[in-house]
Amino acid sequence: MPKMELSYPKVKKRADGNFFIEFTLASKRMRLVNGQKIKFNLQPNLYPPKERKSKAELLAKEVYNYLVNNDYTFNHDTPKNELELYDLLVKNKLNEPLSDKYKKAIESIARLFREQVILHKTIPIRFTNNYISEYINPTF
Repeated sequence: MPKMELSYPKVKKRADGNFFIEFTLASKRMRLVNGQKIKFNLQPNLYPPKERKSKAELLAKEVYNYLVNNDYTFNHDTPKNELELYDLLVKNKLNEPLSDKYKKAIESIARLFREQVILHKTIPIRFTNNYISEYINPTF
């Protein structure tokens, strides 16, 4: 996945004395007043006025670190590695309206392919070709 554009969050103060952080993520301006999007329990504007700026700076740091460590997204469901992605794809396929026989075939093949993803972080072409060659109809 290509690196997305991310600017470091700036702490800004509104006319009413409340603070927020502002940054650019994937060419979109974002403004946050708390850590809810990253499941971080921090609300700078609930602190006394003298502490709000430092708490907003802490929020800016936490949001930036969160985005850098989570592929520049607030999406909590994004797969972290190849195996999680593979499992997600298989799960989505099995959730489709399919016959029981077809689901069992997918589960069987998915187990074999999953082992390859664990070993190689991918499904090697050689493995796929060998697997397919076992099922070539010799009557042709």
